[in-house]
Amino acid sequence: MDDLSAAATASSAVLWEQDDDVASAAGGVLEAYADERGCQLVLSGYLGISDGAWGAIVQGETWVDTVYVTKDGDAALVRVVRTRAKEGSAG
Repeated sequence: MDDLSAAATASSAVLWEQDDDVASAAGGVLEAYADERGCQLVLSGYLGISDGAWGAIVQGETWVDTVYVTKDGDAALVRVVRTRAKEGSAG
């Protein structure tokens, strides 16, 4: 997630694969956000009736992250897209 914090563009993304199932990878992502100050989980849950895809929305002071964790064979693929507010915009 450090890559997202360092980016200076209005929108940035990171992607990685974990040798985990979707639930374990999603739990790890939530733990990483729990360690970050000034953000809150807006919503999270499975995307559909199977356990093959999970998503979350996390809001910080000046950004919103959209998180997707999907099954990729025996691994989990994690995608996080961060969208930042324009400088000087009211929140």
